[in-house]
Order: sequence, then C-alpha cells, then structure tokens
Amino acid sequence: MPKNPFALLLALLGVLLILETAEADGPTVGMILPLTGPAAPFGAIVKRGVDRAVSPAHRLTVEDDACDPAKAISAFHSLRQRGSRLFLGPCCTTSMTAIAPIIKKEGLLAMNVCTGSERVWGLSGQRIFHSQMSAEEESRQNAEMMWTRGIRSVVLLYAEQEYALAHERAFRDAFKGAVVQSLSFSGSAAGQVKSLILKLKSLKFDALYIPIMEPFLLGVLTQAAKIGAKPPNVFSVFSFELPEVLAMEGINAEGVIYSYPDIPSDQPAAEYFAGTGAQLFMDAVNKCTDDTDCALQETIKSNRFDTKGFLKGKFIWKTVRGGKFVNLSARPQGEN
Repeated sequence: MPKNPFALLLALLGVLLILETAEADGPTVGMILPLTGPAAPFGAIVKRGVDRAVSPAHRLTVEDDACDPAKAISAFHSLRQRGSRLFLGPCCTTSMTAIAPIIKKEGLLAMNVCTGSERVWGLSGQRIFHSQMSAEEESRQNAEMMWTRGIRSVVLLYAEQEYALAHERAFRDAFKGAVVQSLSFSGSAAGQVKSLILKLKSLKFDALYIPIMEPFLLGVLTQAAKIGAKPPNVFSVFSFELPEVLAMEGINAEGVIYSYPDIPSDQPAAEYFAGTGAQLFMDAVNKCTDDTDCALQETIKSNRFDTKGFLKGKFIWKTVRGGKFVNLSARPQGEN
C-alpha cells in the first residue's frame, strides 16, 4: 500500500488531465511557409491569416522552407517524425511539387494556404487542396483581359520557378496575340535581371507580363527606366500587391495593372485566403481528427473547391495610382 494514497490520487488525476488535454487538442497539424528568403514578406502575411483562423487549442507546428524544395522536404520529414499527417502548405509551388508525391504515397492530406499550379492535384493523388484560384486560371483571365485592352504582343519576364512556369504555359495557351519572347532568370540573381532588361530594349512589344513578384523586388522596372527600356505597359498578378514592391519600384510602379482576387474583405488577399483555407481545413480536421480520408471527403463536401482542388472564385483588376493600390475602375482623385 502506498505511503501517501492522496499523493497517488493527485498524480493519477494529473495523468488523466494531460491525456484529456492532448485528446482535446486534436492531431498535430504541420505548417510549412517561407519565413526567410525573398518570399518572406509574402509568408508573413500568410502566417498572419492562418494565426487568425486557427484556434490556439490546435497543435500547429511551423517549419520554414524559404521556398527551397530541399528545405521543404527536410521540414516535411521533420514534421512527420513529430506525428503530423495533416499539413498546411508548403506555400511555394516548387516546394509543394516536391512533397506532392510523398503526400500521395503515404495517404496524407494538405491544404496549400497559398495558390499554385494545377498539376499538383494529380501529383498528390488529389490530396492537396489550394485555398486560392490557380496560377493557370489567373493567367488565362489576364490573357483575355489584355487582349480586350488592345494588347497584341507580349514579352514575359519571370524567375524560373514552377509557379511562374505554370503562369507562362497557361498564358501562352490562352493569349490570342503574339508572345514575342519569354525572359527568365534563376534564383534572385540581380545580374541576370540586368542582362534581361538590356534584351527588352531591343524588342518590340505592347506589354511586359511579370507573373511573379521576385523581379519587382529586384527593382526590374526601376532598372529598366534608368537605361531607357521602360516597357509601354506592364501587367502582373496579385502577389504584386506588396508594400515592399512599392518601396523598391517607387514611381516606376505607377500604372502597373494586375489581377486581384475578388474578395469580401479589406484584408490583403494572401491573408484572407490563408485564413479561409486554414478554417476550411481545420473544420474537416475537427470532424475527423487524423483520419485523412475522412478529412479529404469533408473538404470536398464543403463545395468550395473546383475539380482540381482550387478554391472557387473570380478576379478583378487593380493598378497603382498616386503610390497606392487601387481598383482599375476607380476614378482618379479630383475627377468627376
């Protein structure tokens, strides 16, 4: 017989409380985001959206991949070793493409709280959802919009990433005019960007299409203006809307037209969609705990996603006017 039965009782109650708390917390959900590197500003906005949507009671473990596929795989395995079968992210398409086959093979489930390429749906065995519209759909709609605005010839400029390549392929297929040339660079090599700007000076085209934010963060428009190679028109995608872009490009960002999701919120779109995707995912997890097949079916039953696993929605267009991001249709200040 224990010397202190009361102490033993307290210890047993403590163990039961710990077990009850662990059960209430639910399964560990792993999240992979770019918290360092060139995409860190975007990753910070996404994380803010997730943090607002996910209850503190849920066990959310975060890893940084810096938009690097090798780091993403390392982060993924680290989270798996800690018991994660459910994932938010990775945010970057290159990272998501790297882990998609593992998601498929192990029967796991993920919600990319950013956007990405439609090919990820097949690579993952239809087990990775995206909380935004696809890169391909955005460029298809941009191609149509540019044609209606009288654009007949386009040069594309982008960093060589799967996300940008998805944009490039979709735009080429959808644009009724001529794609004069695709100019691309690897990593964040500013020197490569300068050589591409020199090529711009020798080309004739109606518009420059930049379907990824990295060139702006390297000051591509500012550099072009300095050598007299400023494009006649510039178009981009919704990740263009970052304060860091305006800080880097300044007056040279004026007049850039870019697609933007039509959302019922004043939040940055990346934050809004991160919160929406995280909430939909956690709703499924709350019903199914770590049963990934159950959570998969619950996510489909929400009827919020298209046949390729992307959140349903539509785009509007915005521009920079007076150093501010505004709707393209909005009248300039002082105009009746």
